[in-house]
Amino acid sequence: PQNMVASLSRRVQSHPDDLDGWLMLGRSYMVLEETPLAIRAYERADQLAGGKSTEALLGLAEAMSNQDETELGGRAGQLIERALTLSPNSPKALFFGAAAAMHRGDLPLARKRFSDLLALNPPDNVKPILQQQIAAIDARLGELVAPDDASTTTMPASASAPSVAAAQTPESAPSVSPGAASVRVKVALSPKLHVESGGAAPLFVFVRDPAQP
Repeated sequence: PQNMVASLSRRVQSHPDDLDGWLMLGRSYMVLEETPLAIRAYERADQLAGGKSTEALLGLAEAMSNQDETELGGRAGQLIERALTLSPNSPKALFFGAAAAMHRGDLPLARKRFSDLLALNPPDNVKPILQQQIAAIDARLGELVAPDDASTTTMPASASAPSVAAAQTPESAPSVSPGAASVRVKVALSPKLHVESGGAAPLFVFVRDPAQP
């Protein structure tokens, strides 16, 4: 692979206006985990495309965020937003756009983008991951509304989907109608984890229907 990428690099150097060649070189460097070289290739591709190539924008954003995750809140995040403007239904743009929104703390926007991506009917092995992300965001959005303020606080419309159920003690668990499915969870936290978490940390429990593994 290294020899093939070196050959490709020589070819695009001799044809510096080959947009597809620079895009392929950027992808190749990402596979080889040569992030700085991938950034250079995608920057050249973005320059040739005049900022109108979704692949160049997303490739550059991915490479930059791989090198420094905080870039999601900086230039990489800006590149992702530009890519979404060009291709609002791009699965990759929606995924990275959701990640960037979460990095900024914009949970409603992150949820919307994960939901939009789920609506595009992704592969079956990807759907559960997106559903878990949405459920986790719903749980966090629910935590933002204090019980005493629930009657006066308006939740974002994007937070209206079913959320992950919070763990409850047997005494506080609601009554269950006969024949209804129920799950009781008992959690024991080791002293080491208790100290590291400061005694307060969110716990997410995902329960799956045995009939739908």
